[in-house]
Amino acid sequence: MADALADVLKDQGEKAKRRKETEPRGKRTTSSATWVAFVLLSVLSGYLWIGSPSWLEPAPPDPISPALEDAGLRMEVFHQALLVEEFRAQEGRLPNSLSEAGDPFSEVEYHQVNGQAYRLALAGGRVAVEYASNDSLELFLGDAVQVIKEGR
Repeated sequence: MADALADVLKDQGEKAKRRKETEPRGKRTTSSATWVAFVLLSVLSGYLWIGSPSWLEPAPPDPISPALEDAGLRMEVFHQALLVEEFRAQEGRLPNSLSEAGDPFSEVEYHQVNGQAYRLALAGGRVAVEYASNDSLELFLGDAVQVIKEGR
């Protein structure tokens, strides 16, 4: 066992000696190609970080057509009207606020006209819609579902 250990240590010593002989003496230098690549990458990184080139930014989304915006607003008001009507059926009265009837995060404006009637209104960028509870909800919705499906 001792002989095997001695042979291993001797072999390791010889390998270390050969490594030292093959290593170049003096300082290691970085090649000029590495420095050129480093400088170019630094300049490119600075340009992308500070310059914020326009080709890097995503294209703005296509504008929504007024018909599609109107259909979307009508769908939202329709949904809120259903919540109000469901609340009226369960509680026997109109809610005091839209959040009492359902969605507390909706931007739909709710106005109680009297104890039996209400109005819902929602405005978008270019279009505004208003629903009165005395009107037909189906007529108010119209072809909004079809417009949204077709995306026109």
